[in-house]
Amino acid sequence: MSYLENFLIQLSATFIAVIIGIPIALWLNRKYTEYKKREEKNSLIDFLNQNLKENLRLIEDMKKHFSNGIVIFYNVDLASWSLISQKVQLLDDTDLQKKIFSLYYKLEHLSRKIDRQFEMHYSAFQAMGNYQKQRAGLIESIVKHIDVIKEDISEILKELQNHPKANF
Repeated sequence: MSYLENFLIQLSATFIAVIIGIPIALWLNRKYTEYKKREEKNSLIDFLNQNLKENLRLIEDMKKHFSNGIVIFYNVDLASWSLISQKVQLLDDTDLQKKIFSLYYKLEHLSRKIDRQFEMHYSAFQAMGNYQKQRAGLIESIVKHIDVIKEDISEILKELQNHPKANF
């Protein structure tokens, strides 16, 4: 075979490989991206389930302790929320996303109230004449807030259980 024939054979083989290879590479990249997104979504659902169940347990304990007149030293778990809040959009359900964001807003509000009751108890505020009345009002507000949050958590947990996990 001549040099020109070898060159044309090599050129056509390279051309065919490129024509076939690029779409295959793009397809593989798309499949890998979809896999990573499904994995991230499943991880988010698992995290939300675990975090909401833990917060539900915490607020149930708080309610029990408040009914016994105990000052709460612990708080709800919001540490991971700032990291995970960016990923809630993976759920592809805007109503569920809104409920989750609303719930975590309520948990942050509850956290501030719990901090306030702690500050009231261990500050000069306790020496004031209306401390008991102020504390009772705050505790009543916290307990009502806990009841609303418990309902919200239960509703979201049910929706998360019904939310289809991404299959691999």
